[in-house]
Amino acid sequence: MGVVMIKCPGTGQDIPTGMKADRERFRCSPVFFARTFCSICQADHEWFAREAWVHEPEEKWRMHEAAFALQSAQSRRAAQSVNGPVAVGRSLPASSCAAALRAHW
Repeated sequence: MGVVMIKCPGTGQDIPTGMKADRERFRCSPVFFARTFCSICQADHEWFAREAWVHEPEEKWRMHEAAFALQSAQSRRAAQSVNGPVAVGRSLPASSCAAALRAHW
């Protein structure tokens, strides 16, 4: 989930529209027209969906990936304490982990 952004036509700066969306769903959404109040130039800007994008901060994904890795490590340690050593390398492919992580958050 991220914030739908547009460029202020007066200043060229990126501004949030107040909408939240998933990047892929927003990209596939039908064409629509909207207005957003710009706090930079204190005016309403009219825009079409094709002029907007979804901003999902990289830091957010890094934090979630780190939390997921920590949780996995803790699960392995817990399994080792109950079942003995656990074979490493039985993890999901990276693409599956990323998809699971995105679905979870």
